[in-house]
Amino acid sequence: MRGRYLNVLISIAILGAYGLGITYLGFFVSTFAYLVGHMAFMGIRKIHVLLGVAAGTLTVFYAVMEVLLGVGLPRGVLV
Repeated sequence: MRGRYLNVLISIAILGAYGLGITYLGFFVSTFAYLVGHMAFMGIRKIHVLLGVAAGTLTVFYAVMEVLLGVGLPRGVLV
Protein backbone atom coordinates (compact mmCIF):
# COMPACT_ATOMS: atom_id res chain seq x y z
CA MET A 1 0.00 0.00 0.00
CA ARG A 2 2.83 2.37 0.83
CA GLY A 3 4.34 1.90 -2.65
CA ARG A 4 1.18 3.26 -4.28
CA TYR A 5 1.39 6.51 -2.38
CA LEU A 6 5.05 6.84 -3.21
CA ASN A 7 4.26 6.34 -6.92
CA VAL A 8 1.60 9.05 -6.72
CA LEU A 9 4.01 11.46 -5.03
CA ILE A 10 6.70 10.76 -7.61
CA SER A 11 4.18 11.31 -10.42
CA ILE A 12 3.17 14.64 -8.88
CA ALA A 13 6.84 15.63 -8.60
CA ILE A 14 7.42 14.72 -12.26
CA LEU A 15 4.38 16.80 -13.24
CA GLY A 16 5.67 19.74 -11.19
CA ALA A 17 9.07 19.50 -12.89
CA TYR A 18 7.26 19.46 -16.24
CA GLY A 19 5.44 22.67 -15.33
CA LEU A 20 8.71 24.37 -14.45
CA GLY A 21 10.34 22.94 -17.55
CA ILE A 22 7.79 24.58 -19.84
CA THR A 23 8.83 27.97 -18.49
CA TYR A 24 12.51 27.48 -19.24
CA LEU A 25 12.66 24.91 -22.05
CA GLY A 26 9.39 25.49 -23.84
CA PHE A 27 6.52 23.16 -24.65
CA PHE A 28 8.21 20.80 -27.08
CA VAL A 29 11.36 19.95 -25.14
CA SER A 30 9.54 19.75 -21.81
CA THR A 31 6.68 17.65 -23.12
CA PHE A 32 9.02 15.24 -24.87
CA ALA A 33 11.09 14.82 -21.70
CA TYR A 34 7.95 14.50 -19.55
CA LEU A 35 6.37 11.85 -21.73
CA VAL A 36 9.54 9.77 -22.04
CA GLY A 37 10.36 10.14 -18.33
CA HIS A 38 6.90 9.38 -17.03
CA MET A 39 6.33 6.44 -19.35
CA ALA A 40 9.70 5.02 -18.27
CA PHE A 41 8.74 5.53 -14.62
CA MET A 42 5.46 3.70 -15.26
CA GLY A 43 7.35 0.70 -16.61
CA ILE A 44 7.59 1.10 -20.37
CA ARG A 45 11.14 0.11 -21.26
CA LYS A 46 11.16 -0.27 -25.05
CA ILE A 47 13.02 2.74 -26.38
CA HIS A 48 11.19 2.73 -29.71
CA VAL A 49 7.85 2.91 -27.90
CA LEU A 50 9.02 5.72 -25.61
CA LEU A 51 10.39 7.83 -28.45
CA GLY A 52 7.60 6.98 -30.89
CA VAL A 53 4.76 7.87 -28.54
CA ALA A 54 6.45 11.10 -27.44
CA ALA A 55 7.22 12.16 -31.03
CA GLY A 56 3.75 11.19 -32.24
CA THR A 57 2.04 13.06 -29.42
CA LEU A 58 4.06 16.20 -30.11
CA THR A 59 3.37 15.97 -33.83
CA VAL A 60 -0.39 15.73 -33.26
CA PHE A 61 -0.33 18.55 -30.70
CA TYR A 62 1.61 20.78 -33.09
CA ALA A 63 -0.69 19.99 -36.01
CA VAL A 64 -3.86 20.64 -34.04
CA MET A 65 -2.81 23.65 -32.00
CA GLU A 66 -0.49 25.63 -34.26
CA VAL A 67 -1.53 24.57 -37.75
CA LEU A 68 -5.29 24.00 -37.44
CA LEU A 69 -6.18 26.39 -34.62
CA GLY A 70 -3.39 28.94 -34.98
CA VAL A 71 -2.67 28.90 -31.25
CA GLY A 72 1.00 29.21 -30.35
CA LEU A 73 2.44 26.78 -27.85
CA PRO A 74 4.65 28.15 -25.07
CA ARG A 75 8.23 28.95 -25.94
CA GLY A 76 10.79 28.77 -23.17
CA VAL A 77 13.37 31.25 -22.01
CA LEU A 78 16.27 29.01 -23.06
CA VAL A 79 14.73 27.59 -26.26
